[in-house]
Amino acid sequence: MSLFSGETLTSQDADLGTTSIKGIFMTSKSVTPTSVPANSSQEILITANGVRLGDIAVTNVPANLELGLICSGVRVSAANQLALRVSNLTASPITGAARTWIFKIFRLS
Repeated sequence: MSLFSGETLTSQDADLGTTSIKGIFMTSKSVTPTSVPANSSQEILITANGVRLGDIAVTNVPANLELGLICSGVRVSAANQLALRVSNLTASPITGAARTWIFKIFRLS
């Protein structure tokens, strides 16, 4: 992972309080979804050294993801681990090809 250097970003909102972003990290990982059954989801665990519980994860979905597969979420599931949820919206199973996914991790203070 690499840290984009710069000043700490802070926002103030009367309802949400103050939140500071301590760091923004980015990593790319090869992900291969196994067969995702029809109308269901699969959670794929990905090693991402340096992520911590409490970090916020987001991802860019590869443009050429198989038709019918969608990313329905990503989260930090444990220290050094991301959980990527892939869902199949079709009536047939889909086996995804290996693709590079880019993950951004936001570390809050």
